[in-house]
Amino acid sequence: MSRRHLDPNERKHVQRLFRHPLFAALSDLRLAAILLAVLAITAAVGTWIESHFANLGSIETGQVAVFDLVYDAPWFNALLGLLFSNLLANLVRRLQGGRQASGPLLVHVGVLVILAGAGVTRWCGYEGLMHIREGEASSVLTSKEVFAVVADDEDEAPLPVRLYRPGAQTHRQRVELGGETLTLGVTEYWPRFARRLEPGDGGIAGVELTATGAHAPAVHTLYQGDETRIGHVAVRFHTDDLPAVADGEPAVADGSSAPLDFARRDDAVVMRASFSLTVGSRQGEDDRKVPAGDVVTVETGQLIRGGDGFEIMVNDVAASLVEGGGPSTDPDAPEAARITVEKDGERVDAICVQGDKAKTVELSGQRYRLRYGPVLSELPYEIALEDFVLETYPGSDNPASYESHVLLSDPEHGISGRPVRIWMNHPLTHRGTKHFQSSYDPDRQGTILSVNRDPGKLPTYIGYTVISLGFLVILVQTVIRRVITLRALAGAAALIATWALAAAGSAEAQEPRAGGGPPGPPRVILSPANLESASRLIVQDYHGRMKPFDTLAREMAMKITRSTRFEGREPAAIFLGLAMHPEAWYDHPVVFVKNPGVQKLLGVDHSVRHVPLSSLLQESGYRLRDVVGEAHRTPSYRRDKTQQKLIVFDERVHLFFGALQGNFLRIFPVPDDPGNTWQTIEKVLETLPPHDPRGGEFRVAAGTLFEGLLAGDDVRIGEGLRRVHELQRRYGAAVIPTQLRIDAELMLNRTRPFLLSTVPYLLGFVVLIVAFFVGLLSRHGGVWSWRSPLYLLGMLAFLAGFGLHLWGFVLRWIASARGPLSNGHESLLWVALTVALAGVLFELISRTAAVGALASLLTAVTLGVSMLGTFDPSIGPLRPVLASYWLNIHVTVITAGYGFLGLSCLLGLLTMVLFLVDWGRPRPATVRAVGLLDTLNVDVMVAGLGLLTVGTLLGGVWANESWGRYWGWDPKETWALVSILLYAMILHLRWIPGLANPFVQAAGSFLAIWSIVMTYFGVNYLLMGMHSYAAGDKVAIPLWATVSGLLSIGFCSVVYRAWSGRRNSWRGDVPAGGVSPTS
Repeated sequence: MSRRHLDPNERKHVQRLFRHPLFAALSDLRLAAILLAVLAITAAVGTWIESHFANLGSIETGQVAVFDLVYDAPWFNALLGLLFSNLLANLVRRLQGGRQASGPLLVHVGVLVILAGAGVTRWCGYEGLMHIREGEASSVLTSKEVFAVVADDEDEAPLPVRLYRPGAQTHRQRVELGGETLTLGVTEYWPRFARRLEPGDGGIAGVELTATGAHAPAVHTLYQGDETRIGHVAVRFHTDDLPAVADGEPAVADGSSAPLDFARRDDAVVMRASFSLTVGSRQGEDDRKVPAGDVVTVETGQLIRGGDGFEIMVNDVAASLVEGGGPSTDPDAPEAARITVEKDGERVDAICVQGDKAKTVELSGQRYRLRYGPVLSELPYEIALEDFVLETYPGSDNPASYESHVLLSDPEHGISGRPVRIWMNHPLTHRGTKHFQSSYDPDRQGTILSVNRDPGKLPTYIGYTVISLGFLVILVQTVIRRVITLRALAGAAALIATWALAAAGSAEAQEPRAGGGPPGPPRVILSPANLESASRLIVQDYHGRMKPFDTLAREMAMKITRSTRFEGREPAAIFLGLAMHPEAWYDHPVVFVKNPGVQKLLGVDHSVRHVPLSSLLQESGYRLRDVVGEAHRTPSYRRDKTQQKLIVFDERVHLFFGALQGNFLRIFPVPDDPGNTWQTIEKVLETLPPHDPRGGEFRVAAGTLFEGLLAGDDVRIGEGLRRVHELQRRYGAAVIPTQLRIDAELMLNRTRPFLLSTVPYLLGFVVLIVAFFVGLLSRHGGVWSWRSPLYLLGMLAFLAGFGLHLWGFVLRWIASARGPLSNGHESLLWVALTVALAGVLFELISRTAAVGALASLLTAVTLGVSMLGTFDPSIGPLRPVLASYWLNIHVTVITAGYGFLGLSCLLGLLTMVLFLVDWGRPRPATVRAVGLLDTLNVDVMVAGLGLLTVGTLLGGVWANESWGRYWGWDPKETWALVSILLYAMILHLRWIPGLANPFVQAAGSFLAIWSIVMTYFGVNYLLMGMHSYAAGDKVAIPLWATVSGLLSIGFCSVVYRAWSGRRNSWRGDVPAGGVSPTS
């Protein structure tokens, strides 16, 4: 279909429109860059606002604050509207001008569609919660927002409020209720509320007593209706007057139950005892005898004594107390608000705690109920809960999955009792509304469904798809522009084949062998066959994971001794030795200690690295009990380095103690256990009846194995291991991992491919970076041939590291039976892998040696960080909400983007280093290198931005399919958006005159990586939110981060001076304006 051309009149009108000052300003790329920067800064500040108010109350308090101040504020909506208009105007201008590229066009159109869909969702959708108990039905939707509510017997009137600032409030609004006009308001708010009773008319009586005398001092507070026991005396505070006394009731003998009764009488509190009392003061003044059965007025400061050492002090007494309260420091304390209602000039108020029952007040002779919380609305259908099913990981209480079996009834649609199963990522959809499995009651007898109606889902998903297609087109166009020659591909294939042969030999050579070592506790000697058999025993850890015994032994050895081959012993032999010879290990230095502060507490020299358990115990118990307790009580943000390391050391001690007791040898399946629990031999035998023949099987298997280990009898050890394997297959086959998974995990343990791959990575970096600088001085323009021995050696090392790395990642995937992306250690492994993959791809395209060198270095560093003690490398169970293929795709793509952008950062750094190398008049070879690095940097950044954007959008799909909300402005997703906006702004700067130069690209890519660091690490530890580990604590920005950020800015400032002095000499092939094929 041919394109229609405008006639002269139409063209004149269009040109007049484009020349209009308002349209010209609205379509200016400089405005686009400013709007992207302002939006990024605003969103970033919003996360700190949320964290600040969350520290005052709860995560929900922070969310209310940031939505009220930022995300739902009119000015923020105006900012989004202006960005939408700028983007639309730019598209119109460039489409009419005939200047468009298909990839960027799709990306920008997709953004417009997403913004439109978000508007539909916000203004036309709703969400809430539905709580249903087993055997009951519900058609009631509970709002997620909270309200101040006034109600009478017929109806209620809500006032929407967003409360987050503690203290006085000014919310007031007229509402209609029962045909009358009331003024409803909130005058005070507590994000964390502590209930207290305060003096006031119309309340209840109360008394505070301190029990002294022969009994342990204790404070007892009683209100009307309460009772307690002090020694042998039963103390009661009656709601009405004192009960009648039976005629002739005697004093009660020592040791019997002796009642002491309190009650309110007129405006005083009185008491009566069934035994004689002495009432006076602590100084003994005005003491008087009170016979049993006499009534006494209670006053503050009285000392009341009875027989058998009974003695109480009256601390306080009040005849009328009303409910009050004030701020609380308890992070779990509820929210509360003082709600007022006015009518005809009369006003009453009540403190309403969120989630509590309504408070009844009287106004102008009429009763009203006040409450603070969500409002309820009726749905036109009903859902009944037949059964709630929760499955746990074998032998643990950790949820593996949970689901609701419900019956849907909707008479208007002819539906009655339709059975439906709702579980994680599989919602019930009815009448355009989705019902997601959100949570459940603590007793597991009720379900909580998240209910969501989202008419904007379709346009939003269309926008997601269009953006993804746009970035795919951009990537294809980039590759086409830099076609890889067949010779390069052939060379790469030859290198991969060479690596495959080398890796196969390397893996075979890495088999561990038992060996000798320094003397110590008796060694458990295992033949190679028995060592292999013991390593393949399946053990169940306390999280419910089934894993080879070799894995458990290595994890425990590493955690306790910080070495998997302590004193040259095999991990399995170490762990069996701990259980077989605990007395020998008791005095042997095993528990790792390195921190000088902890060493000082233990009284050992700084050169000591391991201490024995015996040195930590004394007659009164554990030596470190008090200091460890103090460290745990100290808020995490106040703990010094010694306290932090002390807590870690204490965990090592307890693990070692448990290993000596054999608590972790859960290698025996409990027969007929519905939870597939595995236990130690002692606990398994406890579960079996005394004469159960299966008990004999377990006794024989365990006895043969343990006696063989104690005696060092290789034959009996082998027989015992065979019997245990047989018991595991017979009684635990349902949860035993497949042979492939066991083989993969053992291979992963023994070869340690991630550590091994760092060696060729670092070698590749050294060789390739030398090749890059050699290329600057050569005649071939810095583009290398595969025939060059130097370049070939560097690429062989790089590809060898990449192959080992990929092999280890596949092994971990097989061993965990899921994508290894569920924790910090695994995600870093994937980020490192994507950095290497990006390096391979762009190095094969450019053959400059720079990309390969930088990718090798960054990959090795990332792998090294993943092996730090901060990240637990063990494979753990997966939470139900994480068991989604959408999550796997989301994490895979977004963290791949982190890898590409990390490589872009290093390309920017290398470019700036070249500016410094040729500070004066730059040489032509350096200028060519800068131009090439600048072009590569743009391509890598575009690829990284595409992956980051698509990964973030896929995270929205996962969230929407899991709980019905694809964007909630959580700090994690907000900082992902900040990173997207920041990198988009940097790329758009290339098409603004005056900013289109390699320095801006280099400095931007170098500094922008801090947004990725904040997204990946900072959100987890510095902010409060769904992805945060800092909940309840105020965490300061680490000193190293502040210093590093300032040094980065300072470095860029120095480079700017070097570049700006000769900026015309550094001018490359970057256009000064126009439309970028990747903008």
